[in-house]
Amino acid sequence: MTRTLLCVALVLMLVAPSFAAKNPAETVPFDHWAYDAVQKLVESGIIVGYPDGTFRGERTMTRYEFAMAISRLLDLIPQAKPGDTTIGGGTTRPTVGPAGATGATGATGPVGPQGAAGPQGPAGARGERGSAGPAGPAGPAGTAGPAGPPGPPGPAGPPGPRGERGPVGPTGPKGDMGPAGPAGAAGPQGAVGPVGPAGAQGPAGPAGPAGPQGVAGVAGPAGAKGDKGDAPSPDEVRAICKKLLDEFSDDIKAIRDDVDALEDNVYDLSDRVAYLEEASKGPKAFGFIDYRIGYDGEVIQAGNEFDNLTAKIGIEGKVTNDLSARVALKTRDTGDDGTVDGYDAGAIWLDEAYLKFPTKKLLHADWTVGRQFVSEGLGLLINDERKSQQGLRGQFNNVYGTGLNYDVFAGGGEYEFMTSDMPAKTDGYLAMAMSYGRPSWKLTGQYLHDGYADEQGWAGTFWAKFWGRELYAEVAKQLKWASGVDTDTASFSEPTAIMAMLDVFKGSNWALRGFYSDVDATYDVAYSTTNPYFENYSGNEPLAVPWQRWLDRPLAMTNVQAIGGQLELKLGKPTVELAYYDLQANSNYWAQSPYAGLEDTSEFGELPYNKLFSVKVTQEVADGVNLGLTYALQTANDAYSSLEQQNLLAAQVTVGF
Repeated sequence: MTRTLLCVALVLMLVAPSFAAKNPAETVPFDHWAYDAVQKLVESGIIVGYPDGTFRGERTMTRYEFAMAISRLLDLIPQAKPGDTTIGGGTTRPTVGPAGATGATGATGPVGPQGAAGPQGPAGARGERGSAGPAGPAGPAGTAGPAGPPGPPGPAGPPGPRGERGPVGPTGPKGDMGPAGPAGAAGPQGAVGPVGPAGAQGPAGPAGPAGPQGVAGVAGPAGAKGDKGDAPSPDEVRAICKKLLDEFSDDIKAIRDDVDALEDNVYDLSDRVAYLEEASKGPKAFGFIDYRIGYDGEVIQAGNEFDNLTAKIGIEGKVTNDLSARVALKTRDTGDDGTVDGYDAGAIWLDEAYLKFPTKKLLHADWTVGRQFVSEGLGLLINDERKSQQGLRGQFNNVYGTGLNYDVFAGGGEYEFMTSDMPAKTDGYLAMAMSYGRPSWKLTGQYLHDGYADEQGWAGTFWAKFWGRELYAEVAKQLKWASGVDTDTASFSEPTAIMAMLDVFKGSNWALRGFYSDVDATYDVAYSTTNPYFENYSGNEPLAVPWQRWLDRPLAMTNVQAIGGQLELKLGKPTVELAYYDLQANSNYWAQSPYAGLEDTSEFGELPYNKLFSVKVTQEVADGVNLGLTYALQTANDAYSSLEQQNLLAAQVTVGF
């Protein structure tokens, strides 16, 4: 019997994993054929259960769960001792005698209290009356009731002959009784005698429908556990285990194959991750090609064509775990008119070449050394977009846990391209910024200690995010011109610049942004947004605003106030951008503006072109490849009757990598 239970237990262990409830068997249906076996395994400590207290009898057993159950089972087997007899196979254990008599059954626990009876069901139909059994012996007669009144006397018989008077003889026999008179009223009934034995029961009538079951009574306490039977021998356990392993060998092999496949996948993934980590340290190519072709001029027609190509290519990557490098070359097929960077058409120049690394011991900072681009805020004071500079940049974030960030750049730049009374030279450059912010706002202060020649100035930038919208605002003031003269000496102008951008409305597929800039007539910082990088198209009207200057970047020009906005619509994959600017001159002083020398300053009091409009459609057609189509126009100021409206129609292909 013990071996049979053990076999059932081990089979159940293979089809039901061990788990960790107080009594896992409670989750097995009471009428399930394996309920008793599961209960026995739980009581023996072989199955300890899942954490959620379920048995999960339909779940496949894992190799780990199988090993744990076998381990617990082996703990229950007594260890062999010296002096045990030898049995085939070399296993030693005590000689087993004939099975002893079954131990006495433990005393049954007291019966639990009776549950409340359910409501009585309706009575069944009455069965046919059975035949009466023989009458039992009569009980003793009850006490007679009082005699009723005597009936009337019967009629007298005929007289006999008169005899002699003799002695009185004995009384003669009683004559026949006359007819009985009517019965008197019945007296009270006497006490009922004891009932005689019941006669044989007649056949039962058909049963009536059962009434609903009453609530079960509370179970009584369990009876005392009976004596534990003999533990199986090691040989018996091994034989059972071997049988089970043979029976489930296919399942175990399938599990082993799955584990092997999983290990192979893990090793393959580890190799790929190692490869990617190593590849990330190596150099990567980057850059772009920007090609534009179209018409510009008073009329969109043959003869007003242009095409421009700009390309930049470089490599970047990790040199060591902390050190990274970046080098890039740039070229274009159009020349410069002397106002941007001084490079001729077809020239190839070093656009970027720097090393970047952090320091963590003496100073916690990120350092950039070499030829690089530097910009702060909206760039009204610090922005060398027009031409990169050589120098050292240190960025100190969250200094001493204060939340303050510092950014310092010290270096120099080549200014041969500058059109100024100052001599062309290589000059020193020193700029710095300090910022403090929170997730929804940021405030930055900037100071230009030594710009082009002797330029100096300061600026403040504010960014905020509220109601899903963003606000950028910057104000800058030039303290010294390149000549070293203090700007306070200018009696007719205060060299300041202001720029602001605000998300007026913003939806899921559209956004409207307002724009404002106002640059004083004497504000002219060489490396700033007021002197950006742009390319001229072949048909540009000299008095028109260069197309790239306002189509691809915010518009800020010396002695010009600009008010406008941009509407962006996402129509599926294509994106449509509409932009409009209204321009006003701040004064008739143009000597430090892009229009210097183009007109006599005493007569040139208005902007030649004061209304700008554009519509641009772009779409990504492949990964990193964008197509664009732009139409733009500039309306001439009414003060210039000789000027005509300028138009642009251009297609653009940009490939970035």
